[in-house]
Amino acid sequence: QLPFFVTTCDYTLIGEELYAASAYLSREPVQVGTLRGQDIGKALILGVLGIGTLVATLGVMFDAQWPQLFLDLFKDVK
Repeated sequence: QLPFFVTTCDYTLIGEELYAASAYLSREPVQVGTLRGQDIGKALILGVLGIGTLVATLGVMFDAQWPQLFLDLFKDVK
């Protein structure tokens, strides 16, 4: 049904856009705060992924041992 909505509707809210629009329109502090918290969490996860990628890349480029120690911390995280 998704292609139908996209082709026939001018504005289609998908996924979390629905919650973001609701929080934006209602201006309810709890909803806006929840949305802000989710955005901060996503930014933190993206930052950790970026730093991890950079550390792994530098470790391979310079054949260093210290990045491996850093990356070993995350191997057991489940």
